[in-house]
Amino acid sequence: MEVYRQKPIFDMARAGYEALFHLADADRTYVDNRVAELRLRTLLEPPEPENGLVIGIHVRHGDRHPYEFQYRDSYVPLERYGEMARDLLHKTFNRTGPGSGENMAAEMRSLLVVASDDPDVYESDEFSHAPRAQEQIRLASKTTLGASQPTGGSAIRKFVDETVGWEGGFFSGMFWSLGKPSSIPANAMETPETKLAATEEAFRLRELVGRAYMMDLAVLGEASDRIVCTVSSMGCKLLAVMMGWENAVVKERWVNIDGDFEWRGVSW
Repeated sequence: MEVYRQKPIFDMARAGYEALFHLADADRTYVDNRVAELRLRTLLEPPEPENGLVIGIHVRHGDRHPYEFQYRDSYVPLERYGEMARDLLHKTFNRTGPGSGENMAAEMRSLLVVASDDPDVYESDEFSHAPRAQEQIRLASKTTLGASQPTGGSAIRKFVDETVGWEGGFFSGMFWSLGKPSSIPANAMETPETKLAATEEAFRLRELVGRAYMMDLAVLGEASDRIVCTVSSMGCKLLAVMMGWENAVVKERWVNIDGDFEWRGVSW
């Protein structure tokens, strides 16, 4: 019944994740250290009965839009992510019945950790004070890059390694055009070249974007006690797989805010 019909697909995805999700050595070391750092920030000294939570927030923009009808041409508001995270904290640390009470210390010690394909999400009012999942490779918006460039002086602009201008989230067309030479003809008599071979620069930039995406998922999947995301995003589905069936589905620690949908392995 319901989401439990998806378990065979989930198990297959989990087997694929365990077999294939292997980061490069340097990235693996960074992720391990980052996860340990985030977990350490939630710890409380004895005799406190419990520690804070890491709540992972995954925000997908770009060319993927929500299933929920009212947001199908835009995106789920960032306020919804924050509201759900705060609701999860309240339910976890404000109990009723025997041993009831509010554990304010653990609630205050909890972290919201954000990963997004849209750099502007990190600067939003909702998440400007939340740590990023990883800071090894930061995708910066064109606005941010422009503000960081010195004004006046030399016309030569120094390229900052591991910084890629990214606007409004992941768009497949933008990704495939990274580093490729322009195909715009010099005049109206020429035919545009649409099959230009990818350059070394193109592969390098694609690698940076791919590594950032993989490390975002790795940190959220390994560090988070709860995850809030939109099931219309493949990254959101993968994060549930990374948490495992017991944690993500049975214990309901993976939370979808894109309509009334359960985890699903196939997008129709």
